[in-house]
Amino acid sequence: MMKIRNSHKLFLIEFGAAWCGTCQIMEPIINDLLTMYHDQLELVRVDIEQNQYVAEEYGIGIIPSYIFIRDGLVVDYIFHSASKSVFENIIKSQLSVKSKINV
Repeated sequence: MMKIRNSHKLFLIEFGAAWCGTCQIMEPIINDLLTMYHDQLELVRVDIEQNQYVAEEYGIGIIPSYIFIRDGLVVDYIFHSASKSVFENIIKSQLSVKSKINV
């Protein structure tokens, strides 16, 4: 998680679990987004069963949950599910903002 805090790149943290049906339904959407924004977006998958402390740190109470982080700060989030266009709007919005970290 240190890499996320010290990077100007846009990160998408996906909180889920192997048994989560909605997580499985959302997987193709997330994979499409990673293909579309492969050099601008990095995905970190967090299994809440194995990393409960990380989920608690971000206040995750429902899965799937998606948190967008840029410059070490939470810039947006989606709880449960959303359409691909909702994710795209957030990504495009964040990519249009200049990083606050000197590169």
